[in-house]
Amino acid sequence: MTALIDLSGRTFGTLAVVKRVPTRSSDGRAYWRVRCSSCGREYEVRSDNLRRGAVTCRCQGPTCLKPRKVAPGEFGARYINGDGYVRLYAPWHPRADAQGWILEHRYVMEQIIGRPLRPEEVVHHNDRDRVNNAPENLTLYENEAAHAAFHAQTDDGEAAF
Repeated sequence: MTALIDLSGRTFGTLAVVKRVPTRSSDGRAYWRVRCSSCGREYEVRSDNLRRGAVTCRCQGPTCLKPRKVAPGEFGARYINGDGYVRLYAPWHPRADAQGWILEHRYVMEQIIGRPLRPEEVVHHNDRDRVNNAPENLTLYENEAAHAAFHAQTDDGEAAF
């Protein structure tokens, strides 16, 4: 088993880690109590899900997003998908899925560089918060290998992708 990384006091999007709880998953992974800074709700989440941004609060606070139905042609509607990424409704976009949704961080990067992203390019969230799509928080890597090489050099040695 790897050494426990203390997440106490850290924030992941709107979630602030309150404390470690004694619960462990069947494979030994730790759980942490977190609190949403927008709505105040507290709950327990597994550490790896928290660190990779796969857990978000679905409240309607000022910085939380909630899935909702969109009117046809309503560009800009947003929600957080099951992987913790913000999806943007843009049915006109060449890489939109069948329902008209794209990943917001990829769209923001396209606006920054002034061209469509190639499928193999990877957009990295510098603070590892998958909801924070501010331009200064995004870095473009030419492919998954370059992105993985970056993570191999990080100080904690943990890949968050």
